[in-house]
Amino acid sequence: MAPTTYYSISLFFPEGIPGKIQYQQNDLELFLSANGKLTATAMAHLRSRELAERFLAAYLPRLQKRYKDGFEAKVGEWLSVRDNKRLSARIEKDSSLVEKRLETGVLASNVTP
Repeated sequence: MAPTTYYSISLFFPEGIPGKIQYQQNDLELFLSANGKLTATAMAHLRSRELAERFLAAYLPRLQKRYKDGFEAKVGEWLSVRDNKRLSARIEKDSSLVEKRLETGVLASNVTP
């Protein structure tokens, strides 16, 4: 079986995590979920770097408004040495949700696109 590659968005807070989300992290790093929430464990698993970069570009103004210049964001590449159905299903589910959010412009995490 071939390895599976997927992409995510990491956010680093060099000055420390803002208080209301501090409980979620251990190492000054959080991820963006497919619903646009900052999370330590439920990062979006996206099928392509291009999709991840578009997702980050769409959310960047919201993140800058909320956290000013106190963070750094980047697209990361992940490689799973095992190809499994559960991971593939997660990549497809998250990628589909992100594409819908980008197409519709519905970026609020509490609204379904």
